[in-house]
Amino acid sequence: EGPAHCQIILVSAPGAVGKSTLARQIAFATGSVYLDLAKSDPVGANTLSGGLVKANLYSEWKAQKTSVLIDGLDEARLRVTQEAFEAFLADVVELAKGRTVPTVLFGRTGAVQEAWLALTAADVDVAVLEIGYYSPEASVDFAEARLRGNRPDVTHATAERKAIELL
Repeated sequence: EGPAHCQIILVSAPGAVGKSTLARQIAFATGSVYLDLAKSDPVGANTLSGGLVKANLYSEWKAQKTSVLIDGLDEARLRVTQEAFEAFLADVVELAKGRTVPTVLFGRTGAVQEAWLALTAADVDVAVLEIGYYSPEASVDFAEARLRGNRPDVTHATAERKAIELL
Protein backbone atom coordinates (compact mmCIF):
# COMPACT_ATOMS: atom_id res chain seq x y z
CA GLU A 1 0.00 0.00 0.00
CA GLY A 2 1.22 3.47 -0.87
CA PRO A 3 1.09 6.71 1.13
CA ALA A 4 -2.49 7.39 -0.03
CA HIS A 5 -3.68 4.50 2.17
CA CYS A 6 -1.85 5.71 5.29
CA GLN A 7 -3.59 7.53 8.11
CA ILE A 8 -0.64 9.85 8.68
CA ILE A 9 1.86 11.12 6.13
CA LEU A 10 5.06 12.81 7.24
CA VAL A 11 6.69 15.10 4.66
CA SER A 12 10.40 15.52 5.34
CA ALA A 13 12.71 18.07 3.74
CA PRO A 14 15.64 20.31 4.56
CA GLY A 15 15.05 24.01 5.17
CA ALA A 16 14.12 26.33 2.30
CA VAL A 17 12.91 23.56 -0.01
CA GLY A 18 9.30 24.76 -0.05
CA LYS A 19 7.49 22.61 2.53
CA SER A 20 5.32 25.48 3.75
CA THR A 21 4.48 26.63 0.24
CA LEU A 22 3.53 23.08 -0.72
CA ALA A 23 1.41 22.64 2.41
CA ARG A 24 -0.46 25.91 1.81
CA GLN A 25 -1.04 25.07 -1.87
CA ILE A 26 -2.39 21.60 -1.07
CA ALA A 27 -4.64 23.04 1.65
CA PHE A 28 -5.99 25.66 -0.75
CA ALA A 29 -6.52 23.17 -3.59
CA THR A 30 -8.28 20.61 -1.38
CA GLY A 31 -10.14 22.90 1.02
CA SER A 32 -8.17 21.44 3.92
CA VAL A 33 -7.20 23.29 7.08
CA TYR A 34 -3.61 24.58 7.16
CA LEU A 35 -2.08 24.70 10.65
CA ASP A 36 1.32 26.35 11.07
CA LEU A 37 2.85 25.13 14.33
CA ALA A 38 5.60 27.74 14.04
CA LYS A 39 2.95 30.40 14.66
CA SER A 40 0.79 28.53 17.17
CA ASP A 41 0.97 28.06 20.91
CA PRO A 42 3.33 25.28 22.07
CA VAL A 43 1.97 21.83 21.27
CA GLY A 44 0.71 19.31 23.78
CA ALA A 45 -1.92 16.71 24.55
CA ASN A 46 -4.97 18.42 23.03
CA THR A 47 -3.44 20.72 20.44
CA LEU A 48 -5.16 19.26 17.39
CA SER A 49 -8.41 18.07 18.99
CA GLY A 50 -8.79 21.29 20.97
CA GLY A 51 -7.96 23.37 17.90
CA LEU A 52 -10.63 21.60 15.85
CA VAL A 53 -13.19 22.20 18.61
CA LYS A 54 -12.16 25.83 19.05
CA ALA A 55 -12.43 26.44 15.29
CA ASN A 56 -15.87 24.73 15.16
CA LEU A 57 -14.46 22.07 12.82
CA TYR A 58 -14.68 18.98 15.04
CA SER A 59 -18.03 17.76 13.66
CA GLU A 60 -16.75 18.27 10.09
CA TRP A 61 -13.61 16.36 11.07
CA LYS A 62 -15.58 13.44 12.51
CA ALA A 63 -17.74 13.37 9.35
CA GLN A 64 -14.52 13.39 7.26
CA LYS A 65 -15.59 16.59 5.50
CA THR A 66 -12.33 18.34 6.33
CA SER A 67 -8.69 17.41 6.69
CA VAL A 68 -5.65 19.13 8.13
CA LEU A 69 -2.12 19.81 6.92
CA ILE A 70 0.19 20.53 9.84
CA ASP A 71 3.30 22.56 9.05
CA GLY A 72 6.27 23.48 11.22
CA LEU A 73 6.71 20.17 13.02
CA ASP A 74 10.37 21.01 13.64
CA GLU A 75 9.63 24.46 15.08
CA ALA A 76 7.01 22.93 17.36
CA ARG A 77 9.42 20.25 18.57
CA LEU A 78 12.06 22.81 19.55
CA ARG A 79 9.65 24.67 21.85
CA VAL A 80 8.40 21.79 24.04
CA THR A 81 9.57 18.87 26.13
CA GLN A 82 9.77 15.34 24.78
CA GLU A 83 6.63 14.42 26.76
CA ALA A 84 4.63 17.34 25.34
CA PHE A 85 5.72 16.49 21.78
CA GLU A 86 4.76 12.83 22.24
CA ALA A 87 1.42 13.90 23.76
CA PHE A 88 0.79 16.05 20.67
CA LEU A 89 1.60 13.11 18.39
CA ALA A 90 -0.71 10.86 20.44
CA ASP A 91 -3.50 13.42 19.89
CA VAL A 92 -2.80 13.34 16.13
CA VAL A 93 -2.85 9.52 16.14
CA GLU A 94 -6.15 9.37 18.02
CA LEU A 95 -7.79 11.78 15.56
CA ALA A 96 -6.26 10.07 12.49
CA LYS A 97 -7.49 6.56 13.32
CA GLY A 98 -10.20 5.30 11.00
CA ARG A 99 -10.02 8.23 8.60
CA THR A 100 -9.89 7.68 4.85
CA VAL A 101 -8.06 10.97 4.22
CA PRO A 102 -4.58 11.17 5.77
CA THR A 103 -3.41 13.77 8.22
CA VAL A 104 -0.22 15.29 6.81
CA LEU A 105 2.62 16.75 8.87
CA PHE A 106 5.48 18.76 7.33
CA GLY A 107 8.87 19.26 8.95
CA ARG A 108 12.60 19.09 8.67
CA THR A 109 14.23 15.69 8.62
CA GLY A 110 15.20 15.44 12.31
CA ALA A 111 11.73 16.25 13.64
CA VAL A 112 10.11 13.94 11.09
CA GLN A 113 12.42 11.09 12.10
CA GLU A 114 11.56 11.64 15.76
CA ALA A 115 7.84 11.76 14.95
CA TRP A 116 8.11 8.61 12.83
CA LEU A 117 9.69 6.71 15.71
CA ALA A 118 6.89 7.75 18.06
CA LEU A 119 4.12 7.14 15.51
CA THR A 120 5.27 3.69 14.42
CA ALA A 121 4.98 2.59 18.04
CA ALA A 122 1.26 3.48 17.85
CA ASP A 123 -1.34 1.46 15.97
CA VAL A 124 -1.49 3.73 12.90
CA ASP A 125 -0.28 3.51 9.31
CA VAL A 126 2.47 6.08 8.67
CA ALA A 127 4.31 6.98 5.47
CA VAL A 128 7.28 9.30 5.02
CA LEU A 129 7.74 11.32 1.85
CA GLU A 130 11.06 13.06 1.35
CA ILE A 131 11.57 16.22 -0.66
CA GLY A 132 15.04 17.24 -1.79
CA TYR A 133 16.65 20.02 -3.75
CA TYR A 134 16.54 20.08 -7.54
CA SER A 135 19.78 19.76 -9.46
CA PRO A 136 20.73 23.00 -11.29
CA GLU A 137 19.46 21.59 -14.61
CA ALA A 138 16.19 20.38 -13.08
CA SER A 139 15.73 23.80 -11.42
CA VAL A 140 15.96 25.53 -14.78
CA ASP A 141 13.60 22.98 -16.37
CA PHE A 142 11.10 23.50 -13.56
CA ALA A 143 11.22 27.31 -13.81
CA GLU A 144 10.87 27.13 -17.59
CA ALA A 145 7.88 24.78 -17.31
CA ARG A 146 6.22 27.17 -14.83
CA LEU A 147 6.86 30.06 -17.22
CA ARG A 148 5.33 28.10 -20.12
CA GLY A 149 2.30 27.31 -17.97
CA ASN A 150 1.69 31.03 -17.52
CA ARG A 151 2.94 32.14 -20.94
CA PRO A 152 2.75 29.40 -23.57
CA ASP A 153 4.22 31.72 -26.25
CA VAL A 154 7.65 30.29 -27.14
CA THR A 155 8.78 33.20 -29.33
CA HIS A 156 11.52 34.16 -26.87
CA ALA A 157 12.10 30.70 -25.36
CA THR A 158 15.89 30.69 -25.87
CA ALA A 159 16.36 34.12 -24.31
CA GLU A 160 14.01 33.28 -21.47
CA ARG A 161 15.90 30.06 -20.72
CA LYS A 162 19.19 31.97 -20.62
CA ALA A 163 17.61 34.50 -18.25
CA ILE A 164 16.39 31.69 -15.99
CA GLU A 165 19.86 30.11 -16.02
CA LEU A 166 21.40 33.45 -14.99
CA LEU A 167 18.95 33.79 -12.13
